[in-house]
Amino acid sequence: LTDLNFFVGKVVERIYVTMYLAKYLISQKHKRTIYVPFSELPHLTVAAVIGKLFTRHRLVFCNLNPNTYFFDRIINQIAHRYSDLNITISNSLKVQLAKFGIKCNIVNPVGIDINSYKKFGERSKQQTGIFVGRHVEEKGIYTALKVCAEINKSRHFILNCAGDIPADQRQKIESLVKKLNIEDKVNLLGINNEKTKIKFLSEASVCLFPSVQEGWGIVPQESILCNTPVVAFDLPVYKENIASCPAVILVPEFDLNKFTDAVLRWLSMNQSQITKLLSESKKIIKNFDWGIIAKREWELICQQ
Repeated sequence: LTDLNFFVGKVVERIYVTMYLAKYLISQKHKRTIYVPFSELPHLTVAAVIGKLFTRHRLVFCNLNPNTYFFDRIINQIAHRYSDLNITISNSLKVQLAKFGIKCNIVNPVGIDINSYKKFGERSKQQTGIFVGRHVEEKGIYTALKVCAEINKSRHFILNCAGDIPADQRQKIESLVKKLNIEDKVNLLGINNEKTKIKFLSEASVCLFPSVQEGWGIVPQESILCNTPVVAFDLPVYKENIASCPAVILVPEFDLNKFTDAVLRWLSMNQSQITKLLSESKKIIKNFDWGIIAKREWELICQQ
């Protein structure tokens, strides 16, 4: 798969989705509000703006991430000017979006369905790590693989990687795994359903979350609810959610050595001590219960 094929595929996808959604929205004349929960996706925002222009409906955007691609940023900067209300999920992301010309009026955090994590699997007898996220550089997949290689210099450690593997990244990832000589230490699981994801999170000894681009970062919270401690880079957004969780170790961005040391610290810690830290952390995570957050979001969508 060449870069050109990938680019052409993305363009065709955006055009098709935009046309299909715009046609559907224009047909919904009896509706009062158009709500776009992923307004970082230009094919959704453009379709929504077209729908608003034809129906005069109220338009609400909720932006979860800054755009990666330059042209997406330009398109979304223009599209967000047509909305009646722009919501985002953290004050940190609000500042980031403002730099790209997208002004968000309201901050409403990401909710988590705590009840979904009451039943989970048992801890694996061997020491394992879990990486959950899209397998791209900014989400930290390459850092996670390098940490896995470092840990295996001193002890046996398996890394399970769950999440979407873009077509243009798979060969790069597999090449690095081979170069690091960890083919038998890494499992590339691809996309899994929610039940399977919870199972892998629960079985792991530690969650590796070396992402350097997060609008909120839900995975560390999911991991804590699955009784698995976390290591992550110290991003500004975590001050709004997990920074005070004692079951999370935050290290300076891009510091591979300190990240590895933090993982080893969890692997060496007494389980009763980890359980106590997780219990304290869960009390903090409960502040973001889905019921509380969803009620607030619904009120924002319905207000006139």
